[in-house]
Amino acid sequence: MESVEKEERTVYIIKPEGMKYACEIREMIREAGKITGAWQLILPEWVPKILYPKGSSEQHYGLGKFFGSGISEIGIVIGEGAIEALVRISGSKTDPLSCEPGTIRKRFGDYPEMGHGIPYYRNCIHRSRTGKESLRDQNLCQTLSSHFQYQAIRVSL
Repeated sequence: MESVEKEERTVYIIKPEGMKYACEIREMIREAGKITGAWQLILPEWVPKILYPKGSSEQHYGLGKFFGSGISEIGIVIGEGAIEALVRISGSKTDPLSCEPGTIRKRFGDYPEMGHGIPYYRNCIHRSRTGKESLRDQNLCQTLSSHFQYQAIRVSL
């Protein structure tokens, strides 16, 4: 029996350390599906609490400082099996050094950095790993695009 993949929506965030490679990263993301919207903005320090709910307050504080250190790009991708495809293209591990060759994290990521005593993996991209995470991240994207519309720059695709 042949498996039929359904069209899915998922979210990516190119983190500040990855923005110098944004065009190349966006091209790789397009392998997962069509980018239907993207915005560039400085993410508020509360975003890591949403993205990484199991993290400690120290981790959230450190990640908030990194996320807020420069412009990020948040975007929506639609395509068949987009969630799994984006994980495959981005790299399945948090540590870029452990990711598969040719993935976004392996190509553009860097050694972990310490922030407030917590290792921060400079892996350039956040992506949803499951349907549940994708819904959470889509809600975050909606919140950011509506509440910060005057501070966000819509990316011309």
